Amino acid sequence: MYIAGLAAPNTVNTMPEETLLAFADHGTAPDALPRDGGDAEAALAAHTRAGIDLAALAAQLQSDGAKGFVNSWKELLAAIDAKSKVLA
Repeated sequence: MYIAGLAAPNTVNTMPEETLLAFADHGTAPDALPRDGGDAEAALAAHTRAGIDLAALAAQLQSDGAKGFVNSWKELLAAIDAKSKVLA
């Protein structure tokens, strides 16, 4: 469901393979974000007026995302290690 809302030209969005396959099977993105960002500036300003610290939120999202990639990388290395021991 969230994928269609994040679709935009020239962007990259990482997602689990199951999610990608499900979207390829039955998802659509008829209202992809416009190249110019559409009303992004107004939306960000509204969030700021509502008291959301956008810089802190962005930093938290970046940190959480990086941790997720590190965890996935460690899991991949552990899986490779386990499989290589079986083959050795």
